[in-house]
Amino acid sequence: MKIYYENIKDATLSYSGTEDVNFPVENLNDVSLHSLFKDTGFTGSTYITIDFGSARTCNYFIMGNCIFEGVGIDLYGSNDNLGWNLMFSGLVSGSNFLREFDIETYRFWKVAIVNEPGTNTLQIGNIFLGEMLETSFSPEINKTKQSYFGTQVNEGINGYRFGTSYFNEAREVFNYNWNKIDLTELGKWEAFRDTVKMGSGLSADPFYFYDSELKFVRSNGGINTTESAFRAWDLSTTFETEI
Repeated sequence: MKIYYENIKDATLSYSGTEDVNFPVENLNDVSLHSLFKDTGFTGSTYITIDFGSARTCNYFIMGNCIFEGVGIDLYGSNDNLGWNLMFSGLVSGSNFLREFDIETYRFWKVAIVNEPGTNTLQIGNIFLGEMLETSFSPEINKTKQSYFGTQVNEGINGYRFGTSYFNEAREVFNYNWNKIDLTELGKWEAFRDTVKMGSGLSADPFYFYDSELKFVRSNGGINTTESAFRAWDLSTTFETEI
């Protein structure tokens, strides 16, 4: 399993094109899928510059909730905002774009976006860029679905009555258990826990993970650990998809 949890919410962002005033590039500091960045007059090649303020080690790049197809993406890194080194070139296909690359450390990152004929709207929901947590041990999984949500269905003179509405798209819940992880692996999990700010309920920050497909989720609760043998821990946690 791979968990992509480092985002750009604390970075300084700039855009070389003409952004929609209602959907500025700073919206990408909000890591939800629905605080959008848009350029509705996108006709050429533009770029987004990400300044972390200090060097960050990265080996993945994600763009979520994209609505454009056939657009070229080049990712560059730099330590002085002058000389740029290419990480990868790719072509966006689908609403989520994920690319892993050899690990590099830079302060500045540039997302170059190359327009293709027929594309005039650029939309991005969020960008995640950092170093992934790749688990060394395969977890045992218990996957369930919450197929209903409480909603108000009737308002009367004496107040509200509530019912249940059913939806085709259910919230997925993933219960994971890892057995006998070592101290190095445990340290990776603790860094992940502190970054997304796990608590008794949903984590403060959402994140992506990839098992059989890419999912956008929050944790529900913390990570539960038990030292089950000498310097070996069992770990469990729960993820829920964002909808």
